[in-house]
Amino acid sequence: MPAGQPLLRDAPGAGLAPLPSLTSCPSLAVLNEHVQRYGHLYKLSHVAAGLQVLAQLVPAAAPVRGAAATPAAAPPTSHQPSSAGSHVSSSVTSSASNSNSSSSGQAAAAHEQAARSAAAEAARQAAQVADLLVLAGHHQARQEDDLASLSACIDALARTGELEASRPRAAEGQAHAAVGRGQPQPQPPRAPVAVELAMPFVERLRAPGYYYHMRSQRHDVLAQLLHALGKLRPWAYLPEAERFTFAMVVGRVVSSLHAALPRLGLEEAVAAAQAMARLHLPVRGHERNTAFLKGLARHLATDVLPSSSPSPEDAFRLVWAYGELLPGACGTDDGAYAAATTPAGPHSAPEAAAKSAADEAGAGAAPSSPQQVDRRAGRGDAADADVGALVTACCRVVRKSLGSPEPLSPRQLARVIRALGKLRARRELQELMPQAAPVLLAHLPSLDTGNLVDVAFTCTRGGVAEPGLTTAIADQIAASEGPLALGDVQRLLAAYGVRGAAPHAGVRQRARTAVAQSLNGAVPVRDLNGLLRVMDDQDAADAELVALDKFNHSYLDITKTFNMETLIMVCAIALAIAVKLGFFFLYAWKAQKEAPIPKSQPFDIVQKGEEKAPDGKRILVTGGCGFLGSHIVRQLKDRVGNKATLVVLDAAVHDKFGPLVPGVTYIKGDITTYTHVHSALAQCDCVVHTAALVGDSTTPRATFARVNDQGTKNIVEAALERDVRNMVYTSSASVVFSLAKVRPGVTGGGSLEPILETEPARPEAELNGAYAKSKAAAERLVLAASSHALRVVVLRPGGVYGMAETGMTPQILAGQPWVGPGQVRVPFVWVEDAARAHVLAAEQLLWPQPGPDGSPPKRIHGRAYHITHDPVRDPLLYHEFGGGVPTSDEELAALGIAERPHPDVVKAEQAAGVFTTRDCAALRAARVSAYGCAANSGIPFLVVWFLARLNFWVGQRFGFVLVDGRSTPENMIYASNHWPCDVRDARAVLGWEPTPFRVVAAALGEAGADADPAAAKRYRSLTVGPAEGKKAK
Repeated sequence: MPAGQPLLRDAPGAGLAPLPSLTSCPSLAVLNEHVQRYGHLYKLSHVAAGLQVLAQLVPAAAPVRGAAATPAAAPPTSHQPSSAGSHVSSSVTSSASNSNSSSSGQAAAAHEQAARSAAAEAARQAAQVADLLVLAGHHQARQEDDLASLSACIDALARTGELEASRPRAAEGQAHAAVGRGQPQPQPPRAPVAVELAMPFVERLRAPGYYYHMRSQRHDVLAQLLHALGKLRPWAYLPEAERFTFAMVVGRVVSSLHAALPRLGLEEAVAAAQAMARLHLPVRGHERNTAFLKGLARHLATDVLPSSSPSPEDAFRLVWAYGELLPGACGTDDGAYAAATTPAGPHSAPEAAAKSAADEAGAGAAPSSPQQVDRRAGRGDAADADVGALVTACCRVVRKSLGSPEPLSPRQLARVIRALGKLRARRELQELMPQAAPVLLAHLPSLDTGNLVDVAFTCTRGGVAEPGLTTAIADQIAASEGPLALGDVQRLLAAYGVRGAAPHAGVRQRARTAVAQSLNGAVPVRDLNGLLRVMDDQDAADAELVALDKFNHSYLDITKTFNMETLIMVCAIALAIAVKLGFFFLYAWKAQKEAPIPKSQPFDIVQKGEEKAPDGKRILVTGGCGFLGSHIVRQLKDRVGNKATLVVLDAAVHDKFGPLVPGVTYIKGDITTYTHVHSALAQCDCVVHTAALVGDSTTPRATFARVNDQGTKNIVEAALERDVRNMVYTSSASVVFSLAKVRPGVTGGGSLEPILETEPARPEAELNGAYAKSKAAAERLVLAASSHALRVVVLRPGGVYGMAETGMTPQILAGQPWVGPGQVRVPFVWVEDAARAHVLAAEQLLWPQPGPDGSPPKRIHGRAYHITHDPVRDPLLYHEFGGGVPTSDEELAALGIAERPHPDVVKAEQAAGVFTTRDCAALRAARVSAYGCAANSGIPFLVVWFLARLNFWVGQRFGFVLVDGRSTPENMIYASNHWPCDVRDARAVLGWEPTPFRVVAAALGEAGADADPAAAKRYRSLTVGPAEGKKAK
């Protein structure tokens, strides 16, 4: 393609284009032309078909032991079509033979040069076609929700041959640039090109359109997707922060396959088990993965294998996979593997993946990543009957194949023996070894050291008497000269040591040599502990080896790591930890004393409420014991208690914000624990998710994401699995506050114009603090999940205040000054108004009402609404909310605010019997606030800013606060900049109407005076002219 020409001649778009196939595109050149001609009309199915053709034209090489790092292209077989790459391979072969037979060196050189040029051209075409297809597919994956085509794309790229030489690597260019600047830079592990090309499709799986609709996909599509992910193993090349998200995607695929388990055939079941082992999915402690594997074993043993004819290859892969995932599943653990194996050294992620691939293909590798395999084998589970039945059936197939014309290869047979040892399948091992021993003896020279160690260790530790085989293996290992890993040395000593089952002097001498070569200071100290334990079991014949190893162990552990600087650093760290713990416990004791919250056991039903009626609804309120949540529960009980039952899920069930509502079920549970959420959502029709972590200066920043983001993911996923059709999510107005127009430490920034409700959550870089970032991420998640299966309404309340609150309102009534000059517009909302918005949203989702003229009910889901005081009809400044003198029209005009009080607001104020604050000379002269108390004053902002920064620093490092815990830099930025939020859509669509601020303020002032004698004295000592005074109620 000429330089400067775009990859696609037109932008990708929907249309009709012929599907590429091997018939229409028999070579790379034709496929390249097809993509360039029709690429702008491709859909995701076209991209999948093109990548499948590319995989057939550039097939992947079979895994070969030792060649994983530098794979070579596999020669085409008889059933593969000819391609540019295959012509190149034949040209290279013929040119090599001609150069050996020809007497003319010049002719051979010409042939070789032509072959190289053809190979370079074929590689260039392959890379260009791959880039074109991935570019079109990445665009279409954002436009379509076609999981079948997306998984076909990933599967095709997993089967595509290595394209290392066909496209430049970004890491290489960066490395050369660093070397040119004289800055040495370590080379990070690099992914194969096929993995790099597949990453856009893999990342797209995280999108809610794919993630949350996997359960509705066909089982063969899910099995193909899991198998493709297992072949690619992208986790090895993902950043550490993204591996958790990828694990969630894989877990979603596995749980979706679990739901379709009865429909899985032999091919899909083998692919699923194989992929889980390739991905090293955690099983112990993960109930869903364990349940799937055991259910799959039961399904295979009882339904699939008896009615089908599994091949020896299928049996090998199943035994290998279950040996990797469920060690000890066929018998109780005797600790043999734990005593004889420890990690032989850390492997890089690509090396571990290559070793695992070689093991699985039966290529005769040493144990893949012992850090992942043998460490898990150290603890076995009780025997599982379903896994045992599956292993027995697979071993029957393997034994039958040993006498057939197409048996398992010796290397695959060695891997089966090792897997049986890990599974503790002693009976199956004893039945297999008499037939397997002659085959292994006949092919002993073709097995490498890893296979030999596997067979010898499994036979001796499993109690299988095959002396001829174990002796022959020992002789071959003793005579070999290749390097031995420490993991192999440990297992060899366990089998052939003086106290082993088959003592062999030659193997012990070989182990001494290997250890002496390894202990040169480059071996990590932790890798020697297991070897020392094995050597301590030997008698005096191995005393020399034990002494050598212990000397090196002590030298590495003490001499190289112990010095005075280390001692000083350790003491300083210990002192810092002690001081921090002291402050932490002091602060925790103080907080518990001031506001004790009763504790109960995890997921404990504290109060049993009413049962769900047959024709009624069930609503779950998360965080229903919190400040806002408790008001929502009370209003829901009052408005819909006769036609719905209520359930509250809260991390701490308490009556801090009011007594528990009778008839409501209160459950102590944690939204970050998926099982708690899943159980609480049973039989629910709607979930009001208001639980969140607001935090203070002492809250670690990472905790916000764990509670607010991950907790919301659990709610959404469990709601979809429980078929909960409606959700009201409590977001925050802070998600639309942008730091783009704000300067830290300077007041008056932000936006004077009200922020519209159609404004999406700001990008993470523009958000103010960890709380806003976590709420924005959760809001994006729930809005993306909104569909016909889960109708979501997002509410964005501003700063919620009320009398029961322990923060702003009591402090205002007590005379605490506000922050800064206060001449900014900040969104606040009364807690009763915020609760009423949630109730209205839940009512309209559960019981939609037609319009007055009989029109269909309004669509309210799939969008966000601001829940604050109306900045257009009821404008006010922050100092008035903070207890300052009422805002006059002149102050608003001086700031460029054109809004004036709406006549309805003035009428509501007059109806409530409170003063109107737009013409209030007497009030301002008497220094009376809207609360009816003496007006507060403000603190200079720079002083507060400095104290907030200091308070935050102390809280993060020492766990206690100097002043109020909510005095954080983030809150100071909120309180010193404009960010009014428009509420017109909430009023028009939800039918929600905010109470005028001055009506609320007057009521709060009276309530505070009634509750506090000091406040009452301050409240009633004021005299205001009768025309402007507050009317008595």
